[in-house]
Amino acid sequence: MKAGMRFFSIILVFLIFIFMPAAVAYAENGIIVTIHGQHVEFEGQQPVIVDDRTLVPVRGVFEHLGFEVDWQPDEQLVMLESPNYTIYIKIGNDIFFTNGVEYTLDTPAKIINGRTMVPIRLILESVGLYVGWSADLQTVLIGDPPRDWRFWQAVIESTQSAAALPNYRLTESMRRSWIDEFRLLGGANVFELEVIRLINLERAAYELPELLICEIHMIVSRFHAQTLADLGFIAGANTSMHDYGPYGGSSELARTFYLFATRRNGHMGSQSPEELVNYWMSSSPHRAGILASDNVSIGVGAALGGADDVFYYMTLSANAPVESH
Repeated sequence: MKAGMRFFSIILVFLIFIFMPAAVAYAENGIIVTIHGQHVEFEGQQPVIVDDRTLVPVRGVFEHLGFEVDWQPDEQLVMLESPNYTIYIKIGNDIFFTNGVEYTLDTPAKIINGRTMVPIRLILESVGLYVGWSADLQTVLIGDPPRDWRFWQAVIESTQSAAALPNYRLTESMRRSWIDEFRLLGGANVFELEVIRLINLERAAYELPELLICEIHMIVSRFHAQTLADLGFIAGANTSMHDYGPYGGSSELARTFYLFATRRNGHMGSQSPEELVNYWMSSSPHRAGILASDNVSIGVGAALGGADDVFYYMTLSANAPVESH
């Protein structure tokens, strides 16, 4: 359990860093807002940074989410209504109400160029949505809470064997949701990034070029590792960890994301990035994959699972970087 706590402490520090307010520099080239993977188009006033806080036009976001937006100019009040929620936001006031529950904003709503602008995170969280910030993409990411991975545990318990697992093909909307979820969770965590750093040091020792981090590789690796953890994969079972899972294994999953000619390494039980990389480098097949001269991109995924807080890992390296679709 101590190893598990150390792992999640690292992740927590990383997420705190990721979700810190955006710096003014992010506003220079414009801020993008996506909801469930779709870009939100704003008429006139665009999202801005004010006092180190990102403010977005309330109408553009909430109409996209299916809310009715009612502006009451005499009271300087915005009312947002959906079948399940009613929100009241008053201009210049740091208090807003969702279904009668009071919340306090860290900066009040403002009118800028005739548009009501609000700090969106807390308001959206009050209606059950997740809000993330991608510094690399200069994007506010809005989506549903991450899926409940216990669903897959129920799948394997109902089928009684790994061989009977259904082989689902990810639909386009599901694939898009996985990309959003990875970003909402903060992207690559410090543990995974340290594994990649150590792998690149090993390659440098053989005068091989540094591998580029590929987001799609990271997504496929993370979710395959998470599947192994949540389904209770047992080393030495009849099914290879590479072929295990409800999406046809890691290769089939990779093809769903338009990744081809992948090399795969997997392991379970290591308690640190150093231990993991040392294990891979001491194994001829794993080392050969890491040191393949035609590799140019990489992804690493780590997940916690099993009765003894065992870590599960999966890496994917390909012959060309792949952009997120």
